[in-house]
Amino acid sequence: MRSFALRSNCSAAVDELSGAAPTVPTAPEGKATAEMITMNKIQEEVKRRQDLSYTREIVRNSDGTWFARIVEFPGCMTEGETAEEALSNLEDAMALWIEVRLEDGDSIPEPTSTDAYSGKFLVRVPKGLHRELARRAELSGVSLNQYVSVALALTVGEKSAA
Repeated sequence: MRSFALRSNCSAAVDELSGAAPTVPTAPEGKATAEMITMNKIQEEVKRRQDLSYTREIVRNSDGTWFARIVEFPGCMTEGETAEEALSNLEDAMALWIEVRLEDGDSIPEPTSTDAYSGKFLVRVPKGLHRELARRAELSGVSLNQYVSVALALTVGEKSAA
């Protein structure tokens, strides 16, 4: 599968991931050394950014393949035959996306913060739905809160709500 990272101006050409490390062009030794130091700093920043909690979104395509993207990085997307392959490809696309932004001197968005969300919200539902949810929770041997939490998580594709 192919992975792409769009340059920040979105009208520039698309870079295809090659998987190979960037090479430093042949130049006078002093210049090559300075470029190597810069590349090392870029690679360190790429690694640091990859370790942050950016939002990864993965969706199954109609043909059975998987589409994945970093929500905070416009144009950072990829595909894979399996969800695992798409997520692996996404790490490569993410690295290239960050590298291109750094090389171009563009800013890199911070990960979306979860601090604004307490994990609690009030939902009003019809009495009949409340009754049915409570009945199903009781049959499942869990609290109404846990039952609804898992049902919502399944609806949005989260697997860690249980």
